[in-house]
Amino acid sequence: MAKQIPLKERRVEAEKLVLEIQDEFSRIKKEIKKSLNELEEAKKINSNFKKLIPDLNNVSSKVEETLSNFRSDRDRLKRLLNTADNFYDKKFIPLQKKILNKETGLSKTINKGRQLEKQFNSVKISHQKQVTAIKQLVSE
Repeated sequence: MAKQIPLKERRVEAEKLVLEIQDEFSRIKKEIKKSLNELEEAKKINSNFKKLIPDLNNVSSKVEETLSNFRSDRDRLKRLLNTADNFYDKKFIPLQKKILNKETGLSKTINKGRQLEKQFNSVKISHQKQVTAIKQLVSE
């Protein structure tokens, strides 16, 4: 059976990704502010920069759109993590405790089943011996 990565480890990895996204978001936001400030300075210094303004605005709007997508992805990921945590806490852990319970768990039930199977097989063998003995007595 292939070893699966525990949900807690996946959650830690996902949280790391969220932090990386937030760091990248902050860095991009600072860059946008810096770019917008430089744009305003460029307007004051040289009229030739007017040709670049539409391109810079386009880039700025695309970056804002990307940042918005980052935010929505981050929020969606947080919701998914919360859902996974709730499932893990409410469903998986109690089920795992039931399965691993030494008195009533799955292994105890399997052991009982094996014991019953051994008893059944011994009774079956005994029965077969008795039937054979009876057949021998009847045939004599």
